[in-house]
Amino acid sequence: MMLLATALTALAFAALPAMASAGTPQIHCPGTSGTHCEFSGTTSSKVELTKTSTSLAVHCSQTTVSGTITTSEGTVRFQFHNCTDNLFGLPCTTSGQSSGTITTTLLPYDNIYTTDNNTSPGVLVTPATGSSHFASFTCANGANVVSGNGVIGSLSSPACGAESASLTLGFTASSKGHQTHKQITNTGTIYDLTSEGLTASQVGSGTVTIVGGGNFSVTCV
Repeated sequence: MMLLATALTALAFAALPAMASAGTPQIHCPGTSGTHCEFSGTTSSKVELTKTSTSLAVHCSQTTVSGTITTSEGTVRFQFHNCTDNLFGLPCTTSGQSSGTITTTLLPYDNIYTTDNNTSPGVLVTPATGSSHFASFTCANGANVVSGNGVIGSLSSPACGAESASLTLGFTASSKGHQTHKQITNTGTIYDLTSEGLTASQVGSGTVTIVGGGNFSVTCV
């Protein structure tokens, strides 16, 4: 929902590893040698996972995000809380978690631009190498698996050339089951989530801070 879609906040922030160099946004933090730090955050905003060709959806009211960040890439894990299906209002839960909690696997991300103007930083969150898995959970309708080749979010703060103690990432949809951003700079590979054979989208936003304190800064190159 990612993951469940959302929240994803969680966020995350970036482009394909092969692209994480010149021509991609850089996110700096006061970590080891200025290249690495850990982040975390909890956001109370609605997260929603929808799918095409069905009215079924999953809603969560809170997201916890944790991960690591370097200048151009990192890893992130999302936990969505108070998750229920929209049909029965019953909890959706990942095995081993408390009722109503959905958790993703540890997911890599890369910095990217969502448009071709080099002023719209975002992140491409992908499944672990060799996998297509984002999250698994059970609702009243049975087992659900969210998979795919990636999901793209937009970085709204800090802006290019600015710095802030927090970083905000959002995932939006153009319509049910379809993310707003599906390509890096609107070209090339199309990235999608799927669930039970249907295209899926995650909607949500989240804010994270650096573990131990400090500011994020964003450079658009």
